[in-house]
Amino acid sequence: MKSMMALSALCVLASGNVKADQKNAPPKIGTLIVYRRWNLIGSGGSFPFCVNGGPVIKPRNGCYYKMELPVGDYVLTQRWWSGITPDPQTVHVTAGQTIYFSYSAAPMWQVFEVASDQEDARQTVSHMKQQN
Repeated sequence: MKSMMALSALCVLASGNVKADQKNAPPKIGTLIVYRRWNLIGSGGSFPFCVNGGPVIKPRNGCYYKMELPVGDYVLTQRWWSGITPDPQTVHVTAGQTIYFSYSAAPMWQVFEVASDQEDARQTVSHMKQQN
């Protein structure tokens, strides 16, 4: 009987420690990098976007934004001067991972999507200037 009580007490103490560790654990965070490749065509223009309807971000030509975000889904939406809002893009942020999102614009084409080759995107961004 004493060993049963001791085991119960140990379980209660252990569960309290697990809960305390979970409260003190850092939040699960991932990184989203939105980058704009340098391009002479469209270099004078601003191609703003926002994340989850938040503040408008205006990436400069050849720069990137780095955002540390809690795990979850985020909607990136372009904000054009003409009032046209192209299809929003959903990005899933995973703890400990970096997601590269490409944003290139020129008069006749544009790219607004998760980079198809994340390693190539990482290399590209490593040569760019952080804007924020």
